[in-house]
Amino acid sequence: MAIKTEVYNDIREFFGFRKATVMDAKAISNWLTENVLTVEAELEHLKEIVYQRFRDLKIEPLTPGRIERLIRSAKRTYETEFFAQTLSKLSPSCRTAIDTLLKTTEATSPPENEGDESSQTSLFKYLSASPKGNLGSRSQPLP
Repeated sequence: MAIKTEVYNDIREFFGFRKATVMDAKAISNWLTENVLTVEAELEHLKEIVYQRFRDLKIEPLTPGRIERLIRSAKRTYETEFFAQTLSKLSPSCRTAIDTLLKTTEATSPPENEGDESSQTSLFKYLSASPKGNLGSRSQPLP
């Protein structure tokens, strides 16, 4: 085992790389949150970006599992901060209007799906539900 470690150390030294530290992982997570997640959210592409960041910094990358956990953690942090910032920018009247839109009420008709036992619906859910069947140029008459 010691020989294998020495070989890895020699390879790292030859190429000018170093082992990743906890601080490196935190720095890359912060970098993702501040610079990347504002424009990219797809996990596979984020993995490529993170591996490239490790190469650019000449740091030996973490294991694939740790890379994925780092990305998921950064995404959670970004989303939490984004939603908190968005909420802080909404006026009280806007918050009330959104709450009203999302508030559930007792359904006045039986559930559309027989297996659906939910008897509550929100105006938002009702408005965002897709109509029955596919829409096309012949499905709705033009006024």
